Amino acid sequence: MQEQMAAARGMVQRQFVANYFAYSLQWAAVASAAAATAQLQIQADSAFMIISMSFTAIDNTTGIPITTIGATLQLTDQGSGANIFDRPQPFVSIAGSGQLPFILPIERVLVANSNLTGNLVAGTTTNANTYTLTLHGAKIYDYSPPNGKPGRLIQI
Repeated sequence: MQEQMAAARGMVQRQFVANYFAYSLQWAAVASAAAATAQLQIQADSAFMIISMSFTAIDNTTGIPITTIGATLQLTDQGSGANIFDRPQPFVSIAGSGQLPFILPIERVLVANSNLTGNLVAGTTTNANTYTLTLHGAKIYDYSPPNGKPGRLIQI
């Protein structure tokens, strides 16, 4: 009876299997104050839920990681056509380090076989830098017992 009531309200819960996975966007050799675009394709076998994000930036001249960067970033979910932010955000406001990633207040689900585009504008450093944004999360598979994929069972 509860399931029928939930269905009537449009709130049918389904079971899915979630397995940890990470995608990354990389912008290589971005000059001072230059704009660059990177794109990733979500694999066709599952949707992807972004749970947290981390970044690294490397000074290409010295090979030394940069801890404070002035770059801004806009992410666009091509599956829905929506920007993730109202305007480009400073990298340091939306992504933490590998040791302490930024946890999203609400997970973002990207549909299978869709694209995510990242538009970056570099800060005013003097060297070309390589930026990497790592999206930590979970591949989300439909649950189909008894031959479902191993992983944590979740309800959405």
